Amino acid sequence: MIKVFTPQERNIIFALSLLLLIGLFVKIIKEKVFPDSSETLKLIAVSEEIKSNYSDVKSAISIEDSIIALININESDATELVSLSGVGPKLAEKIIQTRNQLNGFKSIEDLLKVPGIGTKKFQIIHSKVTL
Repeated sequence: MIKVFTPQERNIIFALSLLLLIGLFVKIIKEKVFPDSSETLKLIAVSEEIKSNYSDVKSAISIEDSIIALININESDATELVSLSGVGPKLAEKIIQTRNQLNGFKSIEDLLKVPGIGTKKFQIIHSKVTL
């Protein structure tokens, strides 16, 4: 009988065949578990784009809110002043009375002269008012 392969060559061929089978098995499992990884990458890209656009819209809304929310404390009536956070009808009247006594507010910090507006309330409303 003619021997084509030595025992060492047969072991190498067996090992290579085994590696080939393992590779095929892994490929089949991968395709079953992750059907199309390129689709996953596309979904991730779309998700990132949506997040980016959402943050742009969110910042634009925030800017618009801050522009709309500015209330001129020298010209506003009680109805407009009440729209400020923490300002009710009584405090709005006190703001108007203090404004009249001072002949108009010279600075936003003049709100601290209004009875009922302390540093905490001032911190809440100072960014929402203008002169």
